[in-house]
Amino acid sequence: MKLANFYYPSSFLKLLLIGLVVVAAPLIVALVNAAIARSKPGTSRSTRPRSGSAGGGAGVVVDVLGAAGVAAIVAATGAKTGDLVVAVSAAEQIPGTDAAALIAGQLRLSLAEKLALVPKDRWEFLWLTGFPLFEWSVSEKRWAPAQHPFTGIVEEDADKLESSPQDVRSKGYDLVLNGVELGSGSIRIHSQELQSRVFALLGLDERQRRERFGFFLDALSYGTPPHGGIALGLDRVVALLAGEKSLREVIAFPKTTTAQDLMAEAPSDVEAPSLEELELMSAFPKLSSANWELATIVDGLLRAIRNNVFSQTSLLFDNKLRAFCNLTLASAWKTGRSVVRLAKSGYGQPAAILSRSLFESWTNLSWLSTDPENRLQGLEKSPRGPTLKEKATDSGLSAWYEALYPHLSELTHPNLDGLASYAAGGRVPKVEFGPSNTEVQLALATAFISIYMVLQLYLQQFPGVEASTADVAAGRFQKYVDESRLSYPPLGRS
Repeated sequence: MKLANFYYPSSFLKLLLIGLVVVAAPLIVALVNAAIARSKPGTSRSTRPRSGSAGGGAGVVVDVLGAAGVAAIVAATGAKTGDLVVAVSAAEQIPGTDAAALIAGQLRLSLAEKLALVPKDRWEFLWLTGFPLFEWSVSEKRWAPAQHPFTGIVEEDADKLESSPQDVRSKGYDLVLNGVELGSGSIRIHSQELQSRVFALLGLDERQRRERFGFFLDALSYGTPPHGGIALGLDRVVALLAGEKSLREVIAFPKTTTAQDLMAEAPSDVEAPSLEELELMSAFPKLSSANWELATIVDGLLRAIRNNVFSQTSLLFDNKLRAFCNLTLASAWKTGRSVVRLAKSGYGQPAAILSRSLFESWTNLSWLSTDPENRLQGLEKSPRGPTLKEKATDSGLSAWYEALYPHLSELTHPNLDGLASYAAGGRVPKVEFGPSNTEVQLALATAFISIYMVLQLYLQQFPGVEASTADVAAGRFQKYVDESRLSYPPLGRS
């Protein structure tokens, strides 16, 4: 059996032009294993799956691509009868996204190792150049630097910067030995005008450029000469010489996949006096994995609002309800950041107290949105208005109110009735000093639900705003709820 060469295009679009096969992963694995089995001596010919049969892939491939698509792949790869062609494609045709090429590369390496195609007695060096300057961030819907925003640009590509950024090549380079990256570097941008254009493409306006990189742009105006560098990894060279696949085998204090050093027992708790003296708030190392996952989900929602929603709209005050929506969402975003920060540090009770205000924002905005004209006029006459419980009932949120608000209020303002019930039962209220996992899940879940529902009410007033990345975060939250067996209803646009 001959294994057809993999086709490596220079861009994602070229990868799709040859008519790539979109096949389920189990089918690819089955095809690869069957091909390897057929290549071994003594394998019966009768074990080969027939074309178009349930065990074969040709029929499925033809169904997906059509006969013309299969013929195009055969022509592009030069495959003949008995050869195995493996191709992959990404879910979307996004210029500047090389996910399919990365997957194909990993599959190619795996097959080469299985078939013993990589010689063990040779040292092969390789310089890699011509990297794309930008890559498309699917989650943030914008261009991001593939290496860093100061990487130089190939001169003949400078005119493509604004018109076709996916085709702009960088002056970055990698040094590779036997498939292992030994070092990476680049020639840097030394022109103020070119650096400003790159910043603009990355979404930084003039004010942001001056605030974050003003000192750097000023330095470039003084005639900075061309410059660059490279960082080499000595530990990678040692691993190659020792025949080890993992750097953990050749470094003194290896870390686990969760960045823990088992020998030094790091990271460890930071003493409270040290934190107070330095006015620091560190992440709580004993925060449960479930709470940390929930914190990252809330972070994802806040990031989606900042990068996508706020970038599409400005604070419009053309009517009172839209103004209220703008102010409520902006305030909820700021409060949500504080909730996440406190929760990650293990301060669940203060985070829960803050999340109470987020629930209040959701309830108030829901109440206003059901009858904005009359209720805004009523508030002008009597600013106090109905109680929060009455607003929740009018807005269909009474179940949420009963499930969340009394407990959040008890954390905020311990009352005499609560203390009396403790005393009657012979119990002492638990008081914790320092970080823990207590109330962290409550705070984060309340924050996510409240902020997401405020966003849905906001989108009703701004229907043109695209917020699919927030919906992705909602899907992650719903999955978390299902797996954690929390009693929260599914989230949907209200």
